[in-house]
Amino acid sequence: ETMASSDSAIPVVLATAALCVVLAMMVGHVPHPSISQTPVCSLSPVIDSLYASQVQNRVHAPGAFHYMDFTGASLYTERQLDDITRLLSTGVYGNPHSKSASSRLSTGHVDDVRHKLYQYFRADPEEYVIVFTRSATGALTLLGEAFPFSPNSTYAYTVSNHNSVLGIRSYAQKYGARVSALREEEVEQWLSSEGDEGDE
Repeated sequence: ETMASSDSAIPVVLATAALCVVLAMMVGHVPHPSISQTPVCSLSPVIDSLYASQVQNRVHAPGAFHYMDFTGASLYTERQLDDITRLLSTGVYGNPHSKSASSRLSTGHVDDVRHKLYQYFRADPEEYVIVFTRSATGALTLLGEAFPFSPNSTYAYTVSNHNSVLGIRSYAQKYGARVSALREEEVEQWLSSEGDEGDE
């Protein structure tokens, strides 16, 4: 829910929560979206079924609590637990990007997931870069630090937003960019006007 513009920006896909989507795809839970599957909420029956069979027992157990932080850390499924346990118990995984056999094994998995993300989002590797981060906050910090803000830039965000999204304002203002908070209806109007201009 963030918009930033610059004259010389290199598009970057900061993938954190998206990794959960790919993991679900890898174990066969979430089908690849097609053009006919719009809006995205058309997947909700699949997600509801997955939640009921893979998550609900833990959340609704006696003494359990309500979990509300899905944007920060989505709940893992029983299938994911089984798969990661099997994966880790049958191999030795080292730090990615090193030269050892265990490191190459880890790097292979990272590269495989990155490839699946490119396919899932139909993103051209020549145009987009996928960066894995420790969290949404880590991703937003990298974005704030790396984005080439200038006096010609505009950083706009929705009024109700993640605290780390608001933190990017300081990076934008440091380089003289315009900063503004928008209501959701204003974002819709902006997107509509952009589409209208493209038709002309």
